Amino acid sequence: MKLFIDANVIVDVVLRRISSDGKPLWATSLLLLDDIAKGKYEGVTSVLSLYITYVILNPKKRKKDDVLAKEKIRNLTSILKVVQLSNDILESALRETKLMFEDAIQFFSAKNSGANAIVTRNIKDFKKVMHEIRIMTPEEVLGMR
Repeated sequence: MKLFIDANVIVDVVLRRISSDGKPLWATSLLLLDDIAKGKYEGVTSVLSLYITYVILNPKKRKKDDVLAKEKIRNLTSILKVVQLSNDILESALRETKLMFEDAIQFFSAKNSGANAIVTRNIKDFKKVMHEIRIMTPEEVLGMR
């Protein structure tokens, strides 16, 4: 199964995010990335997801944080294939009326990659396109193992 990994799943791991009720979101996201690294799933993401991750890791644009952020991005690209942001994806996202622009870029990147599902924390953001591609949380994917 080919999974498109949304930015928020990656950010879970790099920030070790915990939900408002104390659940370690990062742990299930990390398990999913580990399954991808082991070849249980094929993982893809977008240039946009990697850029969002970089900005979150280096918000003050410091050189030392730049080096660490780039190292984390390189590690991610060793297990996730990266969908290039093409003019076709951009134009499709600009025409899309059911999704916010950022989500539309992710949606069309996923579709362009041939992904079977988008894995995200924000199911509601993709609710209007659920009939076109499966939308899942990391926990739902891990529940299929």
